[in-house]
Amino acid sequence: MIKGFEVADVFNQYPGIHEVLDKGLTRKGETFYEWGVRKELQALTTLGAYLSDMFGAGPALEHSAAQALSYRQHYIVPYLWKIVRAALDKAEGLDALKLQFLKTFKTHPKLKEYLDKPDGEIPGGQYALKNGYQPLLQKIIAKDKTEVRLSCPVTDLEWGEAKEEVGGGKKKQTKKKIGWLVTTTMVESEGEGEDEKKSELRNKQNDGGDDNEAKNGSDKDSNAAAATTGTPTTTTTATTTATTTTEAFDCVIVCGLGKFDFLPPKHPAKELLSMMKVNPGLETWLVELESWDEERFGKTNSIVFGERTTNFGTRKGLPYDSRPYALSKDYADSNIVGCIAYPDDKLNKEEKEKLMREELKLELGASVKRVIGFRRFHWPVHVPPEAEKKDFFDKLHKLQGQRQLYFVGEAFSSAGVQACIDWIEEFMPWHFPMHNIAPSAK
Repeated sequence: MIKGFEVADVFNQYPGIHEVLDKGLTRKGETFYEWGVRKELQALTTLGAYLSDMFGAGPALEHSAAQALSYRQHYIVPYLWKIVRAALDKAEGLDALKLQFLKTFKTHPKLKEYLDKPDGEIPGGQYALKNGYQPLLQKIIAKDKTEVRLSCPVTDLEWGEAKEEVGGGKKKQTKKKIGWLVTTTMVESEGEGEDEKKSELRNKQNDGGDDNEAKNGSDKDSNAAAATTGTPTTTTTATTTATTTTEAFDCVIVCGLGKFDFLPPKHPAKELLSMMKVNPGLETWLVELESWDEERFGKTNSIVFGERTTNFGTRKGLPYDSRPYALSKDYADSNIVGCIAYPDDKLNKEEKEKLMREELKLELGASVKRVIGFRRFHWPVHVPPEAEKKDFFDKLHKLQGQRQLYFVGEAFSSAGVQACIDWIEEFMPWHFPMHNIAPSAK
């Protein structure tokens, strides 16, 4: 376990999968399971894989070791510490072992920080925003004056010439601009089933994952015809309106998932990105319960239940049966809970809801008063071991910034919000030195 602390600390110093491979912390194409056997750290890989599988990112042991070890290290350290503390507290008759642990911790430059800290103050851990991400994003958008468009996937992107109007009144001029021509399609629906119609149209345009958006696009080796930016073309059906707009940008950052169908056919990134894979993912429910047993479960709690979770952290396979295996109750003043399941896509939504209700009744004795929300999504997108062997990350790194085109996302940083934040702090100063921040470990 002490070795586990040291490994987690080392990997936290190198955000991003490419950095982990570049430093030789794992071998290209090595699975998480193979790495644990080679390093004789199967206890650490079991714990790490269990956490990944628990959060819907499994089967972790079959993933790239670099990807798995870059995923949610901020969870692994606190769990390791709790295991060590529990072992020390319960080690009756093992005073010599206790002394060995304490001596090791006291003399270790990193581990000594843990000795006097209660569990709630352990460095790392799960950080949650009390009011969720939306208020934070709204503040960032307002401060930076960022324009955000939802339900607006990128459908085409090419390098070419555009006409741009500058000035006003008699000084108004039309100038030619060479740059990225980004075509987006705004989807608007009316009436019953609006969200489903939007989702269906988005999936047809950009199949392969959720949130397949581009923050301004890629490169097309073609002599594109001149385009007038910002001129929409509207197509209307009985219930859905799709407005297509082409705009020109100097710099394009592609972030998200999917098949990247909007990339030009001959762009080298297209074949490279096609090597990425997406897991079957998970589905989540937000429901209000008729009642909550505070005596059994407390006012708030996160609960894992069901025998199917015994396969987590192993190579035995995950329970793709649409039965929830965990839930979280975050607020003491309501009976609203969120629950998670690995999906069975042979079932329709009504059948999945029936299983969800049955499972909560069976495991908690709780009845569902109302369903607030349901989401089925494929996640995470990742680079498989076989793609690593073909130098995926070295090749992508060389493509970054060509004609001011960049690629970001969980496939390169590993999954999880914190992993993305850590990697962006490395990515931005390296590729955008105008911020005058020296990249670390380069």
